[in-house]
Amino acid sequence: VPTILILLITFIVSIQGLSSSPSNDSKPPPPSYKSRSTSIPDEASNFAEGSDARRGRLHEALSTFGIEASFLTDSAEFRGSAALRAYSSFILPKSAGALAVADSPQRAAVVANNIAFLIREHKSHQEEWLRNHDRSTAEAEEIL
Repeated sequence: VPTILILLITFIVSIQGLSSSPSNDSKPPPPSYKSRSTSIPDEASNFAEGSDARRGRLHEALSTFGIEASFLTDSAEFRGSAALRAYSSFILPKSAGALAVADSPQRAAVVANNIAFLIREHKSHQEEWLRNHDRSTAEAEEIL
């Protein structure tokens, strides 16, 4: 019993010590976070050069698949999706090797094909959920 009492007193004292600590208002704010994977490269970077030309090539290639780029870039549905990451990685490559690949003549068509597949896959997953949800509702009604 004495050890439990000692542990309890120690715990209470430690809690009181935490609650009486000075506020952390004097600490400087944390540095701002900038994502390396989705941020725009520095203007001094070689990788930002030609991004408008790559964007134009990719938009043209996407149009051959019947996809308007604004559908992908402006829709909240695709925020953080693999399709949007492929789009961003082509336009703003993050390394010299990726830049060399992105500047190759056929790469825009390959990336557009990949984006079209990822959009179809995304839609099929949504429709599958709806089909399964509708079937479950119908089965529940049959049971009742």
